Amino acid sequence: MSKQKKMAIIAAVIIVVLIVFSVTILPILVKNKAIEAIQQGTGRTVHIESVSINPFSVAVSVKKFAIEEKGGGRTQ
Repeated sequence: MSKQKKMAIIAAVIIVVLIVFSVTILPILVKNKAIEAIQQGTGRTVHIESVSINPFSVAVSVKKFAIEEKGGGRTQ
């Protein structure tokens, strides 16, 4: 196998791994860090159902984001 083919295969594998990471693992990390940062900044309980990342359109979506009021009720 030529050196160019090996480099192309390695590049393709790296791209696939990055796409899989950004679609599966990265949303979980973003969700957890966002909840932690907002709770520390506001002192209120935060709920996020899910975060999705689309690496092709460079878009991030958050579903069912809620911050509890100081008394304990949720606002959306």
